[in-house]
Amino acid sequence: MKKNIYILLLIFFNIVHANESGKTVIAVGEAGVEKMNISFKFAPSYQELIKSDKEFASSIIKILNNDFSFYKKQFKVLKTKSDLIEKSINYSSWKTKNFSYIVSLDLKRIDSTLSLNINVFDIENEKILFSMNSFVITDQLRRVAHNMANKIYHSITGKESI
Repeated sequence: MKKNIYILLLIFFNIVHANESGKTVIAVGEAGVEKMNISFKFAPSYQELIKSDKEFASSIIKILNNDFSFYKKQFKVLKTKSDLIEKSINYSSWKTKNFSYIVSLDLKRIDSTLSLNINVFDIENEKILFSMNSFVITDQLRRVAHNMANKIYHSITGKESI
């Protein structure tokens, strides 16, 4: 009987714990770890792109969604009604929807080159966590998108991606 009570107490004290952000999480192993809600959005300039550049941007977003879906123990990739993000991010609005991070993709054509700007918005701390600017070549879509996913993942977790 004492052994059973000891086991129950041990389980109870291991189930209830606090994570880094101070939120109480009830978990058994990693089954109940709170996932970070993330969404990938186009900057308002997306509407000004030509059709082929919109397709390129959409392909990048699709790869980012797929890459982060791979980390389903840590992230929950959420889609919203609109694929566009507002010009000035409303952190309060995203907080009420329980988002952890919003990633915006801003693609612009400069002559024959595409300029790409990525911003990772940390919703809880109301700041830009990571920003990246680069020029991309359209025939390197997959490499560019996976590289961006790796950098975004590292900026959020502090760990290298798989």
